[in-house]
Amino acid sequence: MIRSLTLIAALCASVMGASILGTTAGFAGERPVLRGDITVESNIATIGDFFVNAGHMALTPLFRAPDLGQSGTVSASFVMDRAASAGLANPDRDNLTEVIVRRASTKITPDMITSMLREALAERIGAVSTDSIDVNFAHALPREEASATATVPLYLEQLDYSARSGRFDARLTVRQGHRDKTIAIAGTAVETVDVAILARRLLRGDTVQRSDLSTQRIPRNRLRAANVIDAADIVGLVARRSQRPGQPLISRDFQPPLMVKRREKVIITYRVPGMLLTVQGQALEDGSEGDTIEVLNAQSLRRIEATVSGPGRVTVISGTSHVAGLREALQ
Repeated sequence: MIRSLTLIAALCASVMGASILGTTAGFAGERPVLRGDITVESNIATIGDFFVNAGHMALTPLFRAPDLGQSGTVSASFVMDRAASAGLANPDRDNLTEVIVRRASTKITPDMITSMLREALAERIGAVSTDSIDVNFAHALPREEASATATVPLYLEQLDYSARSGRFDARLTVRQGHRDKTIAIAGTAVETVDVAILARRLLRGDTVQRSDLSTQRIPRNRLRAANVIDAADIVGLVARRSQRPGQPLISRDFQPPLMVKRREKVIITYRVPGMLLTVQGQALEDGSEGDTIEVLNAQSLRRIEATVSGPGRVTVISGTSHVAGLREALQ
């Protein structure tokens, strides 16, 4: 805030000599009129900031402006006196008693700092996207004010990062017009990846529903090749063993639903070019659709391998059209 708007005596004195020569502000018939609320971008508030129609005296300095992003008030009488002393002719006070003075700025927020560091760290780490970078700061991030006229109000001056520990040290610069401010930030950063987890406990043989699943981010260096990345990959599968919620899932812990169970009666279908024969049998092991399992031909009592083709069904496919060989298998 403006605790007291400091008069820049030296600057004002330098322009008063010129004003004695009888110069007049503004164009003929246009009196300078005091504004009640002004916003300045520089660290100096000029006659042109305070008055409309300041003319050729617009750039004459009157006061030091508030700090970046701050504001305050100054007596209208005081402004009128200083402007007159500087040589402004016939100014109009416009019945004002005080003037609010604001210093424009660009706000530097913790989110801006985080975004800048995450982008730089993602590039340093070689991450696929900035969203995958998990950043933790050693201390709370500051809020700063940068010059409103700065093209680049905040920039990263230096970044040191250790891939082994994940620790980083950064130095950022806030552009503040007549001076810059350096801020030091430390913390840790790690690339993460989304993996599937369970939202509830599953028992052995339970079928996975979409509502059972959620996602969790883990450091990429903890990712295992068997981790389930896309939850959709296991929807409809059944758990081979009990599964706890909140733990990264392993793909081998899930399998398609069993179509055939051990010791269960099955229909064995023999397929050869131009012929289809079926016979009763018994499964000698469990199997999901597409699995190759051993079954017992109930007629011949021979053990054969067949592919599970549906609930209670297995298929034996032969590429030969020798009917005699097929009949032998059935006998």
